[in-house]
Amino acid sequence: LFAQRAMEITKIPGFWQQALMNCPDVYATLSARDLDSLNYMTDLRVEYPPGDPGFVLQFYFSDDNPYFENRVLMAHTVPADAQLPPGYRRSTVKWSPGAEDLFLLTSPAFYRFFGEKARFPHSLAMRIEELYEDPLTFYSENAVPEIADAIVSEALEDDMYETSINRDVIDGVLDAEIVGDNEIIEGEEKDTEEDVYLDDSGNFVDAQGNSVLKDGGYINEAG
Repeated sequence: LFAQRAMEITKIPGFWQQALMNCPDVYATLSARDLDSLNYMTDLRVEYPPGDPGFVLQFYFSDDNPYFENRVLMAHTVPADAQLPPGYRRSTVKWSPGAEDLFLLTSPAFYRFFGEKARFPHSLAMRIEELYEDPLTFYSENAVPEIADAIVSEALEDDMYETSINRDVIDGVLDAEIVGDNEIIEGEEKDTEEDVYLDDSGNFVDAQGNSVLKDGGYINEAG
């Protein structure tokens, strides 16, 4: 299962960098240079030696990592009150020329936890172990592309469904149609006829006093 997961994760650029950055306890130990180096990290594994009070973290890096030569960095971690077990393993970083000072003379400095005299903090290692067990949870703030696409597609389908429903409701309520400049509402044609009155002489006039025929047409004064 873990081997299959590792194969899928390698298809996602910067996965472990993002997952580790999203773990607050780990992020607190990372400088900007540390974070950049994690862009070359390709896998994370945890080994549980038999009878060991702790476990071994294994950080895998790509061949094109410009900062150090190690392809695997190991950190054997045990609780603070436990004795170091036989076969206690830890990696010393084989730095590229000039890289060591760039990483270790800063604060924070993640790689100070590696080396013959270093002891990887067990509480921090336990958080990384949790990340190893379920890395997608820590990566979830920047969703895996395939999952993100599925979520977006589902959301779009929901939006179209809602739009269709709302359009049907609106159409049912309005039951209206626009034809040219004439508005038909509820099947009734808009009344555009002018009001006509009788003046004192018994002639038909409009509201402005202009003479009109009984059927609504205006009288041709010139005729």
